[in-house]
Amino acid sequence: MLAPVALAFVGATEATSAAAPARSASTLQPITLVRQSLALDPEAPLTISFHLDQLLPVDGTIVVTAYQRIQSRLDLAATINGKLSRSIDTVDVTPSAITTDSNGVTTITVPTATSTRSSDTLQFAQQGLYPILVDVRNTSDVVAELTTFVDRLGTPGEASLGSLNVSVAASITAPPAIPGSETPLDPTVTQALTDLISFPKAVPLSVAISPELLDRVDATTRDNLRQVFTGNLTLSQPRVPLDPSAAAAASQEALFTRWLREGENAISALDATPPSDRAVWLSTSQLTTAGASLLRNLGTRMLVLSPDEYASATGSLGGFTDTTQLLQTQLPDSTVMPTMVIDPVLADRLNNSLLTPEQAALYAAADLIAARDQAAAAATPVAGHSMVIGLRRGGVPNPTLLARIQALLAPTEAVDFVTFDGLERSTTTMLVDGLPVQIVLGATPAIDISTRLATLAALSTRAGTVGGMLVADGGRAARWNETIDVLTSTALTDAEVNATAASLTGEFDAIAGAVSPRPAYAFTLGGRRTTIRIRLENTGAEPLRVLVRMSSTKLTFPAGDQTVQLEPKGVTDVAVPVIARSNGSFPVSLDILTPDATTPLAPTQFLKARVSALTGLAQLLTGGLLLVLLTWWVRHMRTTRRKRGHRHTMPHHPATQTSDEGGAGSANVADS
Repeated sequence: MLAPVALAFVGATEATSAAAPARSASTLQPITLVRQSLALDPEAPLTISFHLDQLLPVDGTIVVTAYQRIQSRLDLAATINGKLSRSIDTVDVTPSAITTDSNGVTTITVPTATSTRSSDTLQFAQQGLYPILVDVRNTSDVVAELTTFVDRLGTPGEASLGSLNVSVAASITAPPAIPGSETPLDPTVTQALTDLISFPKAVPLSVAISPELLDRVDATTRDNLRQVFTGNLTLSQPRVPLDPSAAAAASQEALFTRWLREGENAISALDATPPSDRAVWLSTSQLTTAGASLLRNLGTRMLVLSPDEYASATGSLGGFTDTTQLLQTQLPDSTVMPTMVIDPVLADRLNNSLLTPEQAALYAAADLIAARDQAAAAATPVAGHSMVIGLRRGGVPNPTLLARIQALLAPTEAVDFVTFDGLERSTTTMLVDGLPVQIVLGATPAIDISTRLATLAALSTRAGTVGGMLVADGGRAARWNETIDVLTSTALTDAEVNATAASLTGEFDAIAGAVSPRPAYAFTLGGRRTTIRIRLENTGAEPLRVLVRMSSTKLTFPAGDQTVQLEPKGVTDVAVPVIARSNGSFPVSLDILTPDATTPLAPTQFLKARVSALTGLAQLLTGGLLLVLLTWWVRHMRTTRRKRGHRHTMPHHPATQTSDEGGAGSANVADS
């Protein structure tokens, strides 16, 4: 489409405009950057390839303008937003320096110089990052433009500016699989795994991935992930996603610790894989003070926060924060944890869908160079400055974009890509008025799992009681327990937890509901010791164990509670030994319980017992005892009456009278 463009520049090579032509934002046509080297050796030509969306007028020309050197990241952002600084040199591109290929890609080549200025060269007197504006003009107006940058490298006589340490963060998490059900991976997770596997080896990663995912991918993917873990830093993660802040708020520290250990074991189980590292925690949600304390107690030494987490923390400096230095997170025991923040500007540059890949990569690379140069302005060469780049809400940065960023930066030597494990030692702490910048994290986690814990505890109890009924569980009890365990995961919503809990409850109800006693009935005991039979029905398709309990105030059951097996699809007779304690008619309660005797499987039934068991010898013995008792009572009454009469008549007996003639102490005893 653009083959005629090169011809349009013929004859326009002498037009070098000193005054800035008119620009109309509404009429400017876009120029798509196709390819460009960011690094520019001294005296080397500047080459830029781009694509024009429309044909140019016949009298069109291309002008390249260099602007004042970028001093800071703010300068870079202003330039990208259209606020250009003072221009330092301008060149009209000669027709011989313009080519257009069959795909419509136009390439321009502009000579550059360091010490001498001429009309056909761009002068870059010092090493550093320079804005470049490519204008496509007609006779008087700019009709299309492109803003780009070049980093003029140092000459042998210029001091090295040093390198900025840069760590790339990547994370992958997903709702865990529910045991016993099909839980396919979301396409976004599958794409993230593909991106992780294809990440450029020249850019080391610090990656946090849920180890549970390893059980849900094919062997080839698992082997590719093993290679990723081998060549990068793998951060320790719970086997099943569990946010430490939510775990601390719900008093689930023990569960978090167990899952963290299981996650580390899962990574180590891959052949020749280095162990995962607890030293740094990459946070992608709202980390709280309690969550940070839990991590510190488990061995974490440094935190990496998302931009949004940092912005919401007390003490945050917002846009005035130097993200190339460490901050400090305060903990309740008056200790602090070194903290890095994912750079918010670069996070947005890595996720800018409005730019072409080449332009997005070049802007991001230029931003990193600007950060290095800004630090070098205070001390050269750069030392003690690092940066973490990644996405705002976790995920894997585009591997193609990062590969291009690395390729653009490699010749500049402005950046060393490193992993998290060296940042704490190589990065200084940001000071304000001589004091370290300290932040306090919030107290409320982004996810509250405390409300579901009561439901899960009840499910766990029910799984144990119903599991005891199974004669052959076929692994169901283990599946139930694992499912209930997984439902604590913060990667699951309350709605997903409730749906799974309802499914488990339905499964439990189906098993327990298969057992029922036959309708209540009366029975008669014809002897003191006998055996009665209770009929229980199992409508299910598998044998089940239950506990039978009978009780009565007038009967005893020497066998006590009995655990019996009920055959499927039928009625089972249960023999219950009984001892009668008295005659009469009275109720007997029948309870059918789970084998652990904790949960009734049906309402209590009341049977009617009629007992006429005390006959024959038993009645004879009873009558004899009554006769003996009656005889003793009659004899006792006669004896008592005799004694009472004796006491009444004794004072009037002659032997007890005193004689006046006989003197004191003598008595006349009459003949009796």
